[in-house]
Amino acid sequence: MRAKLKWWVYAGIFLLLRPSPALSAEDPSLEGGWQEYQFQSFKEAARRFDEIEETTPDAAARREARLGQAMTAQFRESGRDPKAAGKTYQQLEEGDASDAVGLLARSMRAELLAEAGDLDDANRIWDEVITGHPDTLIAQDALLRRTLANMGPMVSDQTLEAVHLMARRRERFPAPTREHPGLAPVMDAFAGEVYFWREEYGKAREAFIRSAELRTLKTASYHSVANTNMRIARISEVKLDDPKTAGRYYRRLLIDTPNDPRMYYAMERAADLGSVTRAEVEAMELAGFTPELLDSVFGVETP
Repeated sequence: MRAKLKWWVYAGIFLLLRPSPALSAEDPSLEGGWQEYQFQSFKEAARRFDEIEETTPDAAARREARLGQAMTAQFRESGRDPKAAGKTYQQLEEGDASDAVGLLARSMRAELLAEAGDLDDANRIWDEVITGHPDTLIAQDALLRRTLANMGPMVSDQTLEAVHLMARRRERFPAPTREHPGLAPVMDAFAGEVYFWREEYGKAREAFIRSAELRTLKTASYHSVANTNMRIARISEVKLDDPKTAGRYYRRLLIDTPNDPRMYYAMERAADLGSVTRAEVEAMELAGFTPELLDSVFGVETP
């Protein structure tokens, strides 16, 4: 179970836990602890959280630091201690199960239960978080964790049913926007992966397009924006014989993320498909895109 959940642990939880007024107390050292956690520097993150718990008079900061300690114990690769993490989560729930720290502690304890094979209790807790607090990011995170815990092999009917249930449950959440996408782009990208491996390429592309339309460089990583555009372009060109859509998303990759390592390939394909002009590429002033290189792609202009 742990291996199946691992990619989501590192892909999504950091977005949820970036310090914000909704979760963090007014203590800048908490932000440092979460940053170390985000960089997977778990030993340093634990040290910072320990220091906060021991020295700060702020009860809210101490409570959040304990959450950080538990998550570090749960996810560090060396010396992980799920038993200690679960005990701390329970204590945080008993303190206040409805604030952000308490809700996240409940969801993370559910993941520990799923990892230990108690999927029924895990699902029950996740469902309580999802249905009881649908306006929170933590509910969205809980739905993703529930989905991953209940899936089987990528191409199995069990996994497809988990994706279908995720689609129904997420209707409870606020409608995502580009300014406030929540975890909707991650859910759509995950659904796209499932459909892709099932060779349902039309549905896969629809899901990836939904994800791409919500991703911006203000709310998502550079790589995720570029990678989603590339997936759509390649599926459109290779699997769906749709050069028009392929060219549009090659162009988007080039324009939205011009420093991506695949930018030359994207330019070449967009040019071949008639989706970008030489003048547009020249205006971008990309490093290494010399006149000679552009000649090789667009041809030599004749006077």
